[in-house]
Amino acid sequence: MLGKLSAKPLLTRATIAERVEKIAQEIHAFYGCDDFVIVGLMNGVFIFIADLARQFAEPKDIAFLKASSYGKAAQSSGVVELEGLEKIDLHGRRVLLVDDILDTGRTLNKVSQALRDKGAIDVEFCVLLDKVSRHEHNIAARFTGFVIEDLFVVGYGLDYAEKYRNLADVWTVE
Repeated sequence: MLGKLSAKPLLTRATIAERVEKIAQEIHAFYGCDDFVIVGLMNGVFIFIADLARQFAEPKDIAFLKASSYGKAAQSSGVVELEGLEKIDLHGRRVLLVDDILDTGRTLNKVSQALRDKGAIDVEFCVLLDKVSRHEHNIAARFTGFVIEDLFVVGYGLDYAEKYRNLADVWTVE
């Protein structure tokens, strides 16, 4: 059974849109004119990365990896599975790794090491949501949309058993 959504959204689409625009400005200020590749972790990041990428006037290389540790569960299995890295040439490139949520940090830790192993010279993190209280690794996102409490959230690409990704706002599941 799917959980019941909260009475009101945790983050509205307007609040998210405003923050995404500011994150893009922060990224532009950080990288300046330097070239970098945007790597998104599917599936949850698809709406966030689309909105973020449209904020850049200059062309950007965008690639996607499939990283999963949840499956259809509400809690991570602790094992991060990674697909698609073999399709990306990162040798000598700077990488902006974009994810929907930074929870324990296991996923970003594993993926960032895999990107470096593939030749990336620099990997920075951009996340929509950060559950700082749940971090298990010494890891921090350079660009963060919102710091949230340890809540189970859906919408704006985030799912529960592959449902709710299509919601425009971010909701908590009770």
